[in-house]
Amino acid sequence: MTEKIFAEKILAQRVAFVTGGGTGITGGVARALAENGARVALVSRKMEHLEPAAELINTAGGEALAVVADVRQPEEVERAIAQTLERFGSLDIVV
Repeated sequence: MTEKIFAEKILAQRVAFVTGGGTGITGGVARALAENGARVALVSRKMEHLEPAAELINTAGGEALAVVADVRQPEEVERAIAQTLERFGSLDIVV
């Protein structure tokens, strides 16, 4: 049995920008943020990693945006942030 340690939806109306959020540890972090109410921008170089992760969050009742960007390229990070702000209106958490 999993015990919740945070108040339900403690991150409601917060927006998280999660790099590498489609897979691995950061994928789990993105899902946990969404489960706690955050709207999540998943950022990775490959859409094939992002789409399944975003669909999983959206299907579970969360809200996720998939954004392709190489975080090693400043102009791509700026574009990804702009897309996040356009969709969600703010940015509160960066992972």
